[in-house]
Order: sequence, then C-alpha cells, then structure tokens
Amino acid sequence: MAGTWMDYLARSCYMLQAGQNVADILYYYGEDGNVTGIFGSEDPAIPSGFQWDYCSPDVLLNYISFKNGKIVAGSGVSYKILWMDKNMEYVSVPVLRKIDELAKAGAIIGGKRAQRPA
Repeated sequence: MAGTWMDYLARSCYMLQAGQNVADILYYYGEDGNVTGIFGSEDPAIPSGFQWDYCSPDVLLNYISFKNGKIVAGSGVSYKILWMDKNMEYVSVPVLRKIDELAKAGAIIGGKRAQRPA
C-alpha cells in the first residue's frame, strides 16, 4: 500500500542528490561557540525569501574562496554575500586574514564588523 509513497520518496531523494543547492547568504556565526549553542532552536533573523547556510570557522578558513564574482564553497555551492553574525566581537587573526582576502578579491561582506582580534 505504500508503493506510491516510496516512489515519491525515492524520486525526491534522487532529485536532491542530482542538483546543486542554490543559496544567497553564507552566514558566518563566529568563533564564540557552536551553532546550536548560539542560536538554539531559533534561526538568525534573515528576511524571508533568501536561502542561506551556516558557516563555521573551519569551513571559512579551509573551504571558502571567491571565484567568478561569487563566494564559493568547496562543494561547489555559491553565495552572493558573506554575512557576519552580530556576536562577532573577538575574531582570530587567521579568520580576519581570510575575511580580508575575500573582501580584497571582491566578495560582498555584511553584518557586524569584528571589534578586536582574539
């Protein structure tokens, strides 16, 4: 009796694996904690209609670059803007250098500016 439902699930899984995620915002939440500790069960205040992904310090340092006018992750997903979370008061020097590198390459960076190096 569940044949049609299983076909639907199989097709949905296939489509999700075949495509590439399209997102607008890469949301960097900083080094002050993990994403669940910072946000709990609430997402950041991003206007509706925008697709976004979280970005950890490790991802920012090791998997993010700027190519062809877009911020690009190692997986191939591209973003229009790198958004800095409001709790970014202390930022490590390697992360500051990476943000500077992206900005000099032409990346759009928004949100809270780091106050001082950690």
